[in-house]
Amino acid sequence: MNILFLIAASLFAAPLFFLVSKLKKNAAYVAYAAFQIFIFVYVFFWGGSGASYEVVGITGRLNFNFSMTPVNWFFASIVMLIISTTAVFMLPLKKSSVKVFLLSLVTAGAIGAVFSADFLTLMIFWEISTWASLILIIQDKEKSTGEAIKYAAIAAVGSYSMLFAIFYMDSRLGTVEFSSVALKIESQPIGVQLTIFTALAIMVLAKMGTFPLHTWLRGSHSSAPDEFSPILSGGLTKLGGFLLLTMTIVLPSFKVFGTLPLFNGVPIVNYGFALLGGISIVVGTVMAIRMEDAKELIAFSTVSNSGYIVLALSIGGTYATAGGMMHILNHAMASAAMFMAIAAVAYRTRTTKMHEMGGLIVKMPVTF
Repeated sequence: MNILFLIAASLFAAPLFFLVSKLKKNAAYVAYAAFQIFIFVYVFFWGGSGASYEVVGITGRLNFNFSMTPVNWFFASIVMLIISTTAVFMLPLKKSSVKVFLLSLVTAGAIGAVFSADFLTLMIFWEISTWASLILIIQDKEKSTGEAIKYAAIAAVGSYSMLFAIFYMDSRLGTVEFSSVALKIESQPIGVQLTIFTALAIMVLAKMGTFPLHTWLRGSHSSAPDEFSPILSGGLTKLGGFLLLTMTIVLPSFKVFGTLPLFNGVPIVNYGFALLGGISIVVGTVMAIRMEDAKELIAFSTVSNSGYIVLALSIGGTYATAGGMMHILNHAMASAAMFMAIAAVAYRTRTTKMHEMGGLIVKMPVTF
């Protein structure tokens, strides 16, 4: 599978769709949807045919490293399923030249992130999707500026934390590639190991919207364009799951922290991370019950469900890991479907407030 082709094509497509949309918006959005479907089909049917590793040399020791493993394939398939489905869903909605450009950048960033084989490549493509998402959030509503600032602030916390981890790994281990870090980190002092894992964990919490870095989800989802919320919740937050799985399975935390106190075979460090997942489950559920806005309710549902994923992957083991990965798939599809349903209702009712959604049998007689 040619990973570089997918990433380069996605980056090239962004300005191309923008230029086409200046001439004819409908054509640009149809082309965008067709391109996303092509990427999904290509990844899903040809991506799992065998492992591969691709390197793009930049300068000196700076390289972009990409890999195709079952884990990469799993996350790429989920992300592209959500993006391609949403691309078709948004065809009847209000179109913008800027949106199709930004959505294409989101796709390129997400693909590069899930196929990355080192932490620097992961961060660079993560930032592409993050900043494109930030600009998308402020597109439609006046109140979205404040929420975008909150999103940017928490994203910055995660990004600077991961940037610190990257520089620290490079200085102590001489590498930031997943496989090389996994080989070298075991021989490091416990303080170095904890520093690296803590810095990466902050990025996971920020990206997935897990307690205590969950506060951006409510405002970002309520302010984001209705057609972007499915991608944000169902696709982009799952990139945090990719990093978490890398930490617990690829590096792996169970082996790295094997000398620390264990409980039922699980290092105490993993339980600390699992505790945050448990708190996120409770906080997300309680807050979701209180919401009047449907998009805010689903946003807090994402907080809760991200907690389940963090809890399962932190505890590890065959069943917990399989359950965590299955829930990544489940929640990606469920949250995207819910946001699409709310977008369809809001398209007819002009509101996302649940107490204002009465009379749907009249406004939407077929789909009601």
